[in-house]
Parts: sequence; structure tokens; C-alpha cells
Amino acid sequence: MTDEKFSWVNTHKQIAEYLRTKENSQLELIELLKSVGITPFNDKDNSSEHNIQLDEIDPFTFFCYIYKYGSQRRLKYLQKIAEKIGVSIPNGESGLPSAQAQKVWLFPYKFERKNNEVNRLWSFFRKTLENKIENADFEDILKIKSIARTKLTEALFYINPEKYLPINGPTKPYLKEELGIDPIFRTYSDYIDILEKIKSKTASPFYELSYDAWKWNESRKKVNHWIFQGNPAKFDFETALRQEILTDWTVSAHKDKINIDDNVILWITGKKSGCYALGKITSKPYLRSSSPDDHLWKEENKNELKADIKITHNLVDSPILKEQIDKTDELAKLKVGNQGTNFVATEEEFEALLQLVNTMPNRNLFEQTKGKFPEDVFNNYILYLKKMINEAGIEINDERVVFTVTDNFNFTVGQRYSLNIFYSNPRGVYGVISKNKLQENSEPYDGNPPQPYFTFYQNFNPNSEEWASIIESIKEELARTTKSGFRKFNNSDFENYVFGLEPIKRVENMNYPLNTILYGPPGTG
Repeated sequence: MTDEKFSWVNTHKQIAEYLRTKENSQLELIELLKSVGITPFNDKDNSSEHNIQLDEIDPFTFFCYIYKYGSQRRLKYLQKIAEKIGVSIPNGESGLPSAQAQKVWLFPYKFERKNNEVNRLWSFFRKTLENKIENADFEDILKIKSIARTKLTEALFYINPEKYLPINGPTKPYLKEELGIDPIFRTYSDYIDILEKIKSKTASPFYELSYDAWKWNESRKKVNHWIFQGNPAKFDFETALRQEILTDWTVSAHKDKINIDDNVILWITGKKSGCYALGKITSKPYLRSSSPDDHLWKEENKNELKADIKITHNLVDSPILKEQIDKTDELAKLKVGNQGTNFVATEEEFEALLQLVNTMPNRNLFEQTKGKFPEDVFNNYILYLKKMINEAGIEINDERVVFTVTDNFNFTVGQRYSLNIFYSNPRGVYGVISKNKLQENSEPYDGNPPQPYFTFYQNFNPNSEEWASIIESIKEELARTTKSGFRKFNNSDFENYVFGLEPIKRVENMNYPLNTILYGPPGTG
């Protein structure tokens, strides 16, 4: 194996052999993790606070502590540990799954450890090294609180990345769509059968396959951001926008990188240069012979390569002009005004423009965004939002909650998204906070445990048990909040609509400076 990005594989195998000798020196392992900067190690001897230090640990949890961090930090910690114990120092960590920061341990808190959980994990570890795992062993470990099948396959992969593959978020769709293998399993034998099927389809080692699956998922969810620039001396963009017939744009650069669902900033040059619309790409670039707005060309249109677009924010009556852009720090490097049609933008620049749109009071953003959603989806969202507000005892102008509108509708309690609908999110249409985990893919918020969860749904119709968990979480967020830090972004039209009041009277032709904030589920503390 020569690829440096997989040099961690040999390091892991050596660390596993080192751990084999440390079952009776578990405090030494904890101190080793601490010595390189890894924290915390707080345990509980009752159901309330973290009031004692962890004094036992298993080999799988040892690895999980390293991989709860981002790419650079975890590699640094792995290198330091390797140096301290005298094994080979890796130069990469590609293909290693991340451990959830709120679920590092493979065992419960001390007051809940009633059945030798840590000892059972050590026994399972030894059987992993000796290739002696049986179905009964696998079933026994899954009975330990805090362990699910996905997490267990990741733990096995940490110990032996040549024999095992994590069956997790990245690999499940990859196996199903690229290799035609059903990733569902219940027993250890089922799991091994999946691994054998994979070997029959590809010669790639499992650690490379794990990395390939991650890259495959990243490529599918990546959204690019573009500036599409036009010259009003050549085409009547304002009329096209007002008549809502601007459905495509000339592509003269980046044709191989422009993808469906990419975000677009429509920039018009000239004396009143500025951002006149925001939108999304709806097709790959292609040869098009005619468009609905061809009659608006002021000179011969010689451009045939086009990309279809959908306008999501039509700003033609009150564009964000260059003079305002120049006053906005996040937009200081916006690539506009140069010769050309298509330029790269950044996510920060797109979000900054979007936030400018949202904070200008002369935009009826609520109605514009409402019109993008199917009526049944929006009505279902409002139905549950009103029910949530009623059961939680929230009144209008409550400073603990925020009603915001971007491309989406976001109801925030305190610092956390609580009930959302998303216009374009591959993970789901609805999103909701809850006290307990509602689905296998529910994501915990960042912070110290216990933390609430955020769950995405394509269709939202919670049962009574799920709804009780949702309301309990809402009440807890309200109880710990005096005023939301996002209250200044509250959309009065949205709030008034939920409480059955008339929209506010609009103030025309006023520009406000940007005071932007970027946040989203579930990493908001």
C-alpha cells in the first residue's frame, strides 16, 4: 500500500495491537488521549450532572474519541498518539468515518452501567482481533445502550479496516446505487454476507471503498454558486424579469462545472449595475435554438449554449445595487463588472446577498417564498406550527422565538431551528426538533449532552408519542431562553400570518445595511 492518504491503515493495526495489552490499564489510555489534547472525560454517577471523571474505557471508544473531530484535528491527534506509543505515523486519514461528538462512548454513563458493559466490549475486541466473532457475540454487544448496528460496523472498521466496512450514511446509498447491494442486515452473518458480495463486485479494499463512498456522496450534494452577468445594452433583462420569461442564460465558461440545483446571482452591468435576481440552475448547459425572451435581444444573439434557470427572488423593482454591495464586507471580492458571462461565486457571497434581500422591508418575501411551495406542504407546515405554538403557550412578539424566511420557512426557539420547511434540501422537506431520537437518521445538536435531536422528513405527520417528544423539546428551549439572538431577523409577515393577523404595511424604496447570520440544523449551539 503506497497511497499516503491511507497510511492510517497500518497505524490503526499497530494501535489495535497496542490496545490488546491495555485492558488492565484503562486509566493509562484515558491519560494518553488527554495528553494529546482530547477532551472531555466527564461521567455521571446519577441522572443529573456530569459530576465524576471517566475511569474506564474500551478500545472502540478509544478510537471514537479521536474521530469526533474534524479532518485536520483528528489527523494531528492520531499522529501525536502514534508518536507517543512508538508506531508508524500516518500522513492521511481518508476514508475514516467521523464519530458523533455527542455519542463517542460505546457504553452508557456509570450510573447506568449495570451489566459489565466495558468488559463485554473488551471481550468483543479480542474476538475481533482473533477473527472469532459469532452471531451471539454481535447480538450481545448490540444490547448495550448507546450501540446501534451502524456504530458497531464503524467501530469494527477502526480496528480492522481491511476486514470490515462501515455500513453507514455514506456507504449505504453507494452500495445500493453503485454496486447493487442491499445494505440492510440484522446479524453478524448478514453483515459478513454483505462484505462478501462487495468483494465479488470490486477489488478495492474496504478502506478505499469507504473513501470512494464519501467522495460519491459529497459530489452528489455539492452545490456550486455562480454569477451570471448580462449587459443591458445587448438584452432587455428588466422586461424579461418583469414578465417572468427569463428562463435560461448564456453559458460561455465553466460549462463542465455548472450543475442542476446550483445557486445563481443574476448581475446586470451598466449605470445601475447590481444584483437583479437570485435563482437556481435547472439543467446542465445544452444547445438551445430558441427561448421565450428572444424578442428582447437588442442585437443578434449568437449564443447557443444555455443553462435553464428558475428565478427564486425577483429583485427587478428594487435591485441590490453596486453601491450597496461595496459597503458589504462579505461581498468585497464579488467577481462582477469584468468581461464575461459566467463567474464563480462563494457560498458566503450568495448567503450575504440572500440576507440583504431578507432584511429589506420593501420586499414581500413571505408571499414570494410561500408561492414556491406546494399548497398542501405549506398548509401542513402552518397547521403543525400553530399547534406547536398553542401547546407551548407562545404568544405573538415573544422574544424567545423567531420567524425567519430565506428560501425556506424557519421557526426558531432560542438558538435552535425547531420547525422548518425546506425549498431545496436533499435530506427532506420538513425538519423538526425533538427531545428523543425520532428516526435512525435523527441528528443531535452540538453542545454538552443531553441534547435535542433534529429530524428531516419528506412527509410530516407525527404520531402522538413523537409529537409529545417535539413539544417537550420546545418547552425546554423556551425555559432556557430569555431572548433569541436571532430575533432581529424576525419576519413580521410570517409571524402575523401564523397568529392570524394582517401583513404589515410595506415601506417602499429603503435600503438597510447587511447584518448577516448563517446558521442551520443541527450545529447551532
